[in-house]
Amino acid sequence: MEYKHSFSHSAKMCLEDSEKLAVQMGHSHLDTAHVLLGLIGCFASKAFIVLDSLGVSSYEVGKELKSLHPPIGQFINNLEPSDELKTAMDKASRLAAERGIEQITPEDLLVAILSSETFTAYKVISNLEFQPETIISETVSN
Repeated sequence: MEYKHSFSHSAKMCLEDSEKLAVQMGHSHLDTAHVLLGLIGCFASKAFIVLDSLGVSSYEVGKELKSLHPPIGQFINNLEPSDELKTAMDKASRLAAERGIEQITPEDLLVAILSSETFTAYKVISNLEFQPETIISETVSN
């Protein structure tokens, strides 16, 4: 999938994993919850460390995502980013720019996908009784 933003190597790897997971789940679009799943598997990032330390599991996130968005039941040839993901990517780009870097990191992605109550990732995290604000705070703290 092509994006209009520039990503660090680890963020690209997380996004590639997110895309694979979305296809495996039978979804026609990539949204913020798919990116959340990809970040949980991004072991070398602070985003993973924060999610892991708080007990956020890929199994539970995947289960909750499937309940919110059941599979469409057909093979997907061309996965498209959802509008919410495009909005989150724009926010992640602004977060990176505020720190003076050109590439979006996994941490920028995590903060961005949890930045709005309307995003699927926010709903998934909240439904699992985690606090998105706590995850954001832990992610941005040094």
